[in-house]
Amino acid sequence: MVDKVLYTIVRIPKTGSSSLTAMMANAMPDATVYWTPVFCNFLSYGFYERGSLQKNFSWNTSFKLTRRAVKEAKKRWVNYRCFTENSTINSLSRRSKSGDIIDGHIVFDSLKIPDRDIRYVTLLRNPIDRVVSEYNYSRYGYNKAKLWKQYTHYHPERLRMAGTRSFSDYMSYLGERYDVYHDIQSRFTGALSCPSISDHFSNNYFHFGVLEKIDIFAGKLNEKLNADIKPAHEKKTLLRAIHDISSEDRKKIEKLYERDFVVYETVNEIV
Repeated sequence: MVDKVLYTIVRIPKTGSSSLTAMMANAMPDATVYWTPVFCNFLSYGFYERGSLQKNFSWNTSFKLTRRAVKEAKKRWVNYRCFTENSTINSLSRRSKSGDIIDGHIVFDSLKIPDRDIRYVTLLRNPIDRVVSEYNYSRYGYNKAKLWKQYTHYHPERLRMAGTRSFSDYMSYLGERYDVYHDIQSRFTGALSCPSISDHFSNNYFHFGVLEKIDIFAGKLNEKLNADIKPAHEKKTLLRAIHDISSEDRKKIEKLYERDFVVYETVNEIV
């Protein structure tokens, strides 16, 4: 029996991931796009933001986290009609058809579905441009939120740092929490400690590329899917907070994302 194909998008934040999802959906208009199961989500507040959480919560923070957890639970029920990891896997196994898409900030090889040929797709980006975009996006998002939401909604400390402090302060904050925030792209794609980066991507990914070569990425994707799609344009963050970075901040970025630079440069050479 041939396994059903399930395309899984490894969406790394601020690497053109929204455009990537749009391209995949346009290439396969008959596919159903499923939201990422929460237990595979690298950005869930239990992992990516754990450096922002304190052991002893105030009543206000506890309220915000509870509110957020309820919201996530509702989303899981709407998408999968279940709450637990096993029941979500069973639901996907029953409901998904060959050629469907799993979309979200998912970690490579974190989704195990019986009788499914998981085909990973991802985009990388220059680490400097990615973290600058992350800062600008977070800063704009935090400051455009209505004031009352800052009291009723949970905002990770990382988001507040971007919204209220300089880029240099933001990078210092991330660097002080190295274990949480280092080498985001390498950890998403499973390339953090692989002996051969080129072999890892060639053997484990259906399609991969870099945002800076989006036209080449789209062209090769068209060939593989027998589609005719054009590259989607990544949204530009409004009211960008910074445009240039200092040499000191560049050193902070190079230290925090040392492996990401190696992975990015290797992939950029082979695509």
